[in-house]
Amino acid sequence: MPGYQFIHLEAYGFSASNRSPRPNSKSPDRKKEAKLTIQEVLDEAMRVKGACPHIASPEVPTELFSKIPLEGIVAELQWRRDHSTDPRKRKIRKDARCLLAGVSSYPIRCAEIETDAQWAEAFRFFRETINFLKKKFGDSLVNVSVHLDEEFPHCHFYCLPKAGHGKFNMLYLHPGITAQENVLPARKGGSKEERKLRDQAYVEAMRLFQNDYYDEVAVLFGMDRIGPRRERLSRDEWQSRQRENDRKALETKLWRDRLELAEERSRAAEERVRELEALLVKPEA
Repeated sequence: MPGYQFIHLEAYGFSASNRSPRPNSKSPDRKKEAKLTIQEVLDEAMRVKGACPHIASPEVPTELFSKIPLEGIVAELQWRRDHSTDPRKRKIRKDARCLLAGVSSYPIRCAEIETDAQWAEAFRFFRETINFLKKKFGDSLVNVSVHLDEEFPHCHFYCLPKAGHGKFNMLYLHPGITAQENVLPARKGGSKEERKLRDQAYVEAMRLFQNDYYDEVAVLFGMDRIGPRRERLSRDEWQSRQRENDRKALETKLWRDRLELAEERSRAAEERVRELEALLVKPEA
């Protein structure tokens, strides 16, 4: 399979009083482009009219995992916010980041996916992604929705912090923010060296997150960890890498299939042993 992995995390608040530009925006007017609010993010995900002008023909997403449906996330977040306080027992700020949202993309264009088998493979990718997210975020993961109305099939996922005193924040949810706080808690007026240490911790945590996603999901589908432009590979080198990735993906799939078969046989054998042991137990007089 040609292509490389893409998974990205972002945290949002109910309001964006500190209107900052999106960090990876390609807009020529980047300085004037504001960070989205929670409502704006979910409106775009649900394809609310007027919320996604960049899409020619918006389609309702497929909610593959829906502990909380898309239309219920805002109300649930508001309830959790209203029943929580920060570590100083104060009300949660309106612009506090409290929704962790992410996107993962399948590297084959929708227009190039023609057969049922090809679509089945794409949705297998999304289900493996869901399994990965469940391991990473546990009960905080509430929704994973697939969009097929843009160039590449992709899924958006949403994680909510727990309600309660000092829990309703990104500290225990976003891997980069968690790493920052573990290294050095944020403080007003922190030095340049402190900010540097926090930035390094954030980058390293996100690198590890990307590595884990590659090891547990992307490698199963022959994807590369990093794209050819970043590594400055020639076309021949990139194609050779892709052939090697396809070989690794096949080997990994065969290994997983054998492991699942062995586990299934082991469970069957254990069940048979329990049945035999039950037959050997003599009834009490």
